[in-house]
Amino acid sequence: MAVNTIDVKARVVSVPRDFRYVVAGSRLLVLDLGAGTAIEAASFSSPRSEPGFPRADVVASENGRSVLLTVYATPQEAGAYLLTPETGRASALVSGALVRAALSPDGRRFAVGRNDPDPALTGLWLGTTAGGPMRRLIADDPSYAGSPPVPYAFSPNAELLAFGLSVGEAGAHAGIVSFSSSEGSADRSSGAWAIKGTDAIMLGPSSGAEFISSDELFVWSSLSAFGGRTVVYTYKIAAKTTTELYRPAGDVVIASAAWTPGIRGFAWAERAMCCGVALPLSVRTIAEDGIVRKLGEWSVIDMWWSGSGGAAKLYGVLGLDDSTGTVVDLLANKTVMQFCWRGGSPGSCT
Repeated sequence: MAVNTIDVKARVVSVPRDFRYVVAGSRLLVLDLGAGTAIEAASFSSPRSEPGFPRADVVASENGRSVLLTVYATPQEAGAYLLTPETGRASALVSGALVRAALSPDGRRFAVGRNDPDPALTGLWLGTTAGGPMRRLIADDPSYAGSPPVPYAFSPNAELLAFGLSVGEAGAHAGIVSFSSSEGSADRSSGAWAIKGTDAIMLGPSSGAEFISSDELFVWSSLSAFGGRTVVYTYKIAAKTTTELYRPAGDVVIASAAWTPGIRGFAWAERAMCCGVALPLSVRTIAEDGIVRKLGEWSVIDMWWSGSGGAAKLYGVLGLDDSTGTVVDLLANKTVMQFCWRGGSPGSCT
């Protein structure tokens, strides 16, 4: 399936019970964490790519049977594709100056941020993966620093969307908007975080967010060299209450955070800001009783929970080796599997 100069080729792949999709070079791999194998689910290319391109991002539905692959050919040309691995099909959903994408847990709805030069296209857009016209939820001006708002995650029932609104070097704040909301617009005239003409509500600082339930959002934010704050909190939607969960005393950067499924707690990976980006990250978990457990230090580039409750596993992909990827069970401090970033097979990756 091709959009403009982007070509995506999907393959028929059975989705494992314990899976993770990973972009490795110009390939999309599905990791079978139980069997310890990596299978190529798709490949992509673009003959007109600029240096550093093409590249891609991937998000998947809860069961892994719907995958949203966003391929960037240049900073102003990208395409979002719906992949159904069990049929080997790839369908183009939208193209343009895409920034980020999100997929609902059931795989039926998706959202993208667009920063096209045309103000009529720039903003936060929603659509259905079955096809049909898309709808802009939040309009924005492409000339503003931090444009456009970017989608973070859908609620479990796909009726709400968490997003981030940036005002440039000051970082981003999280927001929540309903799927049925009328179109609003980002307002940066006062230098604050505001959306006008919509039911969107703005929260605190954010780098990422996920829904704990249809009524509660988990948000984490990280300090950067240009500003922002490092803090982790939850927001109760109906009660309109915020509960701060973690705020470090010093200048600490959070690279990733993830809510523990089935248990009130979360995991996060952090490092001191003072000493460069190449330092290992300290991975910790915290439970509702406030007990913090340090799991170890790794160069984690991706981290996620699999399973639920006391049986949940915390996985991480390590980024020390540019040819071989390693997946580690962070709770057990055990290597689960390896795969190749550019091709070949573990032990002889190219």
